[in-house]
Amino acid sequence: MTDEHHAATAADILARGPETPAIEPRWQKYFDRLNRLREYIAQQRSSQMADAHAGEPVFGANPADRGTDEYDMGAALSLISSEQNALFEIDQALRRIRDGTYGVCEATGKPIPAERLDAVPWTRFARDVEEKLEREERARKPRHVL
Repeated sequence: MTDEHHAATAADILARGPETPAIEPRWQKYFDRLNRLREYIAQQRSSQMADAHAGEPVFGANPADRGTDEYDMGAALSLISSEQNALFEIDQALRRIRDGTYGVCEATGKPIPAERLDAVPWTRFARDVEEKLEREERARKPRHVL
């Protein structure tokens, strides 16, 4: 066996790094922006989770204080949940940039206008489609009658 036909070592593979497709130049600013936003949200989420796990919740002895403390805890958990959803959407947008489907409305297959991508870089839908989906979602929610 000659030196030309040797098996790759772990060091050879690690030196090459993971194979990542090139980012189309027109999407580079969105890719960079999404990565910065992802990093910021992940740091915020990590900090909030650390604060939430810093110790056992201490609820006040007064029932009103206890209610406020429980409300605050619920709000913090809701914020963490919404941040998790944001991270998911950002990760999906980064995946679409890598696989070449970024900037295309998932409902219509048409290009999403640059103004929409500038405003909401993780969007999967054109604005009119998103508004229609939101209206349909509101219509499906049960209404409380007083």
